[in-house]
Amino acid sequence: MLNALYNKLYFKWVYIVLLLMFSKLTLANTFIGNSTQSTATERCNARLILEDLAGTYHVVYYANGVYHAYMEDGADTWSTPYMVESIARNPSIAIDSDNQLHLVYKKGGISAYDIVQRDYNNGLWSSESLVHNSALAVSRPVLAVDTEDNLHCVWQRQGGGSTPNSEIYYKKYTIGIGWGSAYCVSQSYGASEYPTLTLDSSNNVYVFWKDSGESTSNPKMVLMRKYAAGVGWDADYTIVATTSSGDEWATMDPCAVCDSNDNIHLVWADSHSGNKEIYYRELPSGSTTNISSTSTRSARPTISIDPQDNLFVAWEEKTDGISHEIVFKWYDNLSSVWSSSCNISNTPGSDSRHPNFAVEKKSNLISIWTEGESSDYQVLFNETEFVSIESEDRCSLVTGYYLEQNCPNPFNTITTIGYNLPVTIEGLTLRIYDISGKLIRTLVDELLESGYYSVIWDGKDENNQNVISGLYIYRIESAGYSETRQCIVLR
Repeated sequence: MLNALYNKLYFKWVYIVLLLMFSKLTLANTFIGNSTQSTATERCNARLILEDLAGTYHVVYYANGVYHAYMEDGADTWSTPYMVESIARNPSIAIDSDNQLHLVYKKGGISAYDIVQRDYNNGLWSSESLVHNSALAVSRPVLAVDTEDNLHCVWQRQGGGSTPNSEIYYKKYTIGIGWGSAYCVSQSYGASEYPTLTLDSSNNVYVFWKDSGESTSNPKMVLMRKYAAGVGWDADYTIVATTSSGDEWATMDPCAVCDSNDNIHLVWADSHSGNKEIYYRELPSGSTTNISSTSTRSARPTISIDPQDNLFVAWEEKTDGISHEIVFKWYDNLSSVWSSSCNISNTPGSDSRHPNFAVEKKSNLISIWTEGESSDYQVLFNETEFVSIESEDRCSLVTGYYLEQNCPNPFNTITTIGYNLPVTIEGLTLRIYDISGKLIRTLVDELLESGYYSVIWDGKDENNQNVISGLYIYRIESAGYSETRQCIVLR
């Protein structure tokens, strides 16, 4: 009789495991390679990871040189990182319709003067080709491919003479002709920095950058300039966003993608509210939205889009006020609603910085970032598969009270529990119980203002002892609201 009861409970437990695993599957963080640099994946506004036509993932990163690694479709390990160039920085990659990988980077140390290009095909890297040489230092190249497989590159160049601050330059590589002439896109006497670009289906080019206008003391802005295919550049730039803050880092890191209807989607970091936040705007006519809305610092956003025009946005955030985590939101194109924020790095006590997304071919969240507190830093990879976008998914679309399914689940060491509060609540509690109803741990017991929150459970009880494997209950409760979910610990 006891055996029958045990079997019944065991199979019920297995069923719950499968149910929770297949609503949404979050794979563990995967190690790609080491770097002595905390900025190994710093280019939020350039692609450092993509999926080629054969389903192979490619990553480039900075580690006192430019490195490349790949993971073939169906594999679960990355290749040994290969040093493409020993003295180089600021890599950016793109893929063309022939499945050829293109790479640009600045060659040299901090004060480099050359932007170079190399191609990767059938497992081999080509020799370098000069994109641009300057008597003034260059940095931060960003690469894109159009529908005819022509290449488009923007970069930042140090100013000189009557323009002492940096400018944004652009070049196009035309198939059968080569690289054209460099064109100064910004034409500003202020500091023009952190360029990015995206192209629409007609191969019109949209370049964005951070700028201080005609004086470095001016409020910081995000500017845009468009190149209409067959016509040329707009007569002047367009101000997309501005801030009244005089802080040098007030407006930073624009990153843009184009959807199937040729609408442009832009994210950037901005401190005009008094706190560094992540902002979003759809162009040409959309309004500006704060999508981070936290009391902690949010910075270095990146954005990607899938074939259904769903948007994916990630950034680094001091979730506990000390260490950074990679936080992510997605925008459902059908319902026109943003999801709650999700912590996808889950490495408390260790900084997770500089996220970067793959260009999406499927509705999975493909991301890399730099992890660690000191050298050696790690480049980590994560894939979250949306098996079904339902109300039980961790990043559910919420506007009222909601307790999310913990993620990952089942878990071994740590898991994150998210919840949303539409109003300020006094005396809110979030507690863990075992299946007999015994209190295991109180995670939250305080007054909280309205907003989205997340808390980490490290799988320990009130005495800081690891709990045993099994099914546990977590319950959020206040005077006017309560909700319960289940989670599983697997040791």
